[in-house]
Amino acid sequence: MESRWDTGMWKLNFLVELAGLKLRNDGGTREMILPYRRPLIVGHGANNMGKIKRYISEGAHVLEMDIIEDPSTGELVLHHVSEDTMLKSIAGGRVHIFFEWLPISLPIVRPKKLSEVLKFISGKADVMLDLKWKDMAHKLAEILNEVDFKGVIYVTSRYHKDLMEIKRLVRNVKTLVSIDDQPVRCAEYLTKVGADGTSIRSAFIDKDLVNDLHRHGFIIAAWTVNDGAIAKYLRDLGVDMIVTDHPGLIIKELSGEAEELEELERAKLEESLRGNSSVQDTLAGGLDHMFGFSFYHQAIRRKEEKEGLRL
Repeated sequence: MESRWDTGMWKLNFLVELAGLKLRNDGGTREMILPYRRPLIVGHGANNMGKIKRYISEGAHVLEMDIIEDPSTGELVLHHVSEDTMLKSIAGGRVHIFFEWLPISLPIVRPKKLSEVLKFISGKADVMLDLKWKDMAHKLAEILNEVDFKGVIYVTSRYHKDLMEIKRLVRNVKTLVSIDDQPVRCAEYLTKVGADGTSIRSAFIDKDLVNDLHRHGFIIAAWTVNDGAIAKYLRDLGVDMIVTDHPGLIIKELSGEAEELEELERAKLEESLRGNSSVQDTLAGGLDHMFGFSFYHQAIRRKEEKEGLRL
């Protein structure tokens, strides 16, 4: 005999399909997300204070930083732009990178310590720490346990064993496996290494990959996207995060239309569920607990912006 719970869940799933929502699992809690939600915008290569402040002022939700060890002290520091990248940038006309590179490349100026940078960013944005060298998990764990960082910490790397280790040492971080191709059985691999998702080059992302990863509850971040049309395409595919060198531009490109669609879909869902007690019994806390990863972050930031708490 079909139980009341089974009947309620069948009705809920039916209404979910009508409302155009999808189920996903984020951090162990089953939630719903909107197909037209705006992804979190990640400021790429925030490896010096100039970029960090600029990205925060542009409204970036997350700051991505490249982490290495200082060869002379062994401390974890931000990885500044290399001389090779600087020369290529000047040749390509991107002179601003030279000025970002110059101060932190002088011998008398040390690279910024990760611990100091985290204290500065705390409460202003989330962070994505890209581990560029092997075997830094224990040092990173010490810093994260020492710094009372207010926000979400994502850790990404091509050294997947280190991601497994940092997840073991600091359970509240979200680990993203860095991928520069489209692997077979990606979700199966992420499950095997115990990751929360993947950070993948945007060229390898398609709808099948996004749907498969979301079906298994994984976050998908796309890098590096500096074109508004591509950002909209990835938004429509359903990616959770877009990494970009121009967060202000991408945020502007994705604003307006997405916000209207979010409100429309939410209104449709509320109207569909109104007065249906058997479905309401399954919601366990209301609609606010059902909207997912990106929606939650957006709601919090909108409230903070209205109250004048954010930069």
